[in-house]
Amino acid sequence: MRGNTFEWRNREQGSRDWRLLPATLCGWAASLAAHAGFDYCVEQEGRLGILPLVLVLSVPLLALLGLLGLPFMRSPILRLPVGVRRAVAARHFSIIVCVVAAMACASSALTYDVLQWRDAASYAARSGESDVVILVRTTSPAVNSNRRANDCQIDATISTITASQITQPSMMRVRVYADRPDCGTLKQGGEYRMRGALAISQYGTMPLWLTDIASVERIRAPNPALRVIDMMQQAFFEQTSRLSDQGKVLVPGLTLGILGQDYIPPDSGNGKTGTGIDSTYANLLEDAFQRSGILHLMAVSGGHLAVVATIVRAACSFLLLPRRVTAIAIGMSY
Repeated sequence: MRGNTFEWRNREQGSRDWRLLPATLCGWAASLAAHAGFDYCVEQEGRLGILPLVLVLSVPLLALLGLLGLPFMRSPILRLPVGVRRAVAARHFSIIVCVVAAMACASSALTYDVLQWRDAASYAARSGESDVVILVRTTSPAVNSNRRANDCQIDATISTITASQITQPSMMRVRVYADRPDCGTLKQGGEYRMRGALAISQYGTMPLWLTDIASVERIRAPNPALRVIDMMQQAFFEQTSRLSDQGKVLVPGLTLGILGQDYIPPDSGNGKTGTGIDSTYANLLEDAFQRSGILHLMAVSGGHLAVVATIVRAACSFLLLPRRVTAIAIGMSY
């Protein structure tokens, strides 16, 4: 018996192991069902109450209750055929794993939706608050806006929100749409107090939008590491500004993940509107990448890794370090 077990282990291949695929599919399906049930419940404006959520969560619960009877099906007392008992015994634990995965994913999705729905910022956006003051921490660089009404956009996380003279904590993600000269002052990792109109997003992955900004006050500058990164990015864009329009668009996208036409220069508040790239050419180039199905190449595709590897390799060569040490250093830098 032990020899057969070792032979089975030797024949096992991880690339052909599909045992976790059913549990993964059950988890994804349960998560999607929980999100869909919550959205449907919200769209009904409370007329159905929590009925959709109860139905969504009752399916894995009933399945779990049914699993409690599986051990009894293996018992000889029921006098079931030997083939049926062997099938139940072979798939018993697999079914339990699938049900537990479905319940865990459904509960996590429901918890996330409920917390997001009951957040103070989300409530203010649903109520149509046209004048709110929020304290945010930016989580991305400022880039050109995808709305014609604004000049730039930046993603952030809300810390506190003041609406109707009431200040409450929040943890909602928001996309801020600003105009010049505020675009040049918004930096990744900084804390800002902003006044504007909060609304539910019309498209995109961010749940909330902050538009019609009346004032922007910087509370805390980014930490030293982020400031160094910002200086390096500015220097990189200054170097790529000497290239042709194609190089201005693609080289920053392949290396930094920010297309050349989306970059906001730090002096954008002094009358400058961009990096000198022809907007029509940039849009046509981006559309061509979308039609050819290789738009992902315009995001970070390894160019930054090549830059880091070159710097680390040059430093190790200058210090006359062994090849193994150089390989370890390059791996750690990655």
